[in-house]
Amino acid sequence: MHSFVRAALLPVLLLAFVAAPGCKKKETETAPAANEDVLGNVNVPKDANSKAFAGKILTHDITNFTPGDGYGMKFMYKNLHFKNNNSWGADAVLGSGDESVDCHEAGTWTMEPATDEHTADVNVVLSDTTCPGRQSKNIMRLNVNIAKGEYTIALR
Repeated sequence: MHSFVRAALLPVLLLAFVAAPGCKKKETETAPAANEDVLGNVNVPKDANSKAFAGKILTHDITNFTPGDGYGMKFMYKNLHFKNNNSWGADAVLGSGDESVDCHEAGTWTMEPATDEHTADVNVVLSDTTCPGRQSKNIMRLNVNIAKGEYTIALR
């Protein structure tokens, strides 16, 4: 009988141990902390959240992002990379299937003070494009969230 009580209590004790305060599993970020090597000469707001966010956006390439149509044709950034000198570059595709054209765009970026270490509004200015029909000086305002190595982007 004594071993029966011990066997019956074991699941209850394990559950209590796992649910006890202070046993929360620490989640890790995949992006390195925002240090001087990552930030380089980037011009961002000086608060801690903004620097942490900048460290994340500089170490995460954005892939397969569709900011909108290019004059009725599908337009997608296959790979968009923010650089630590407030410039950016992207490989893009305009159109789809046999009617697509690979092209490249580049420009500058700035950011508003971050809401938290994961989220900020980023202003992207297009200054150079090889994409047919696209014009330089276009401006996109993006709300970017990067957490746990994943990102979401919403046009503002």
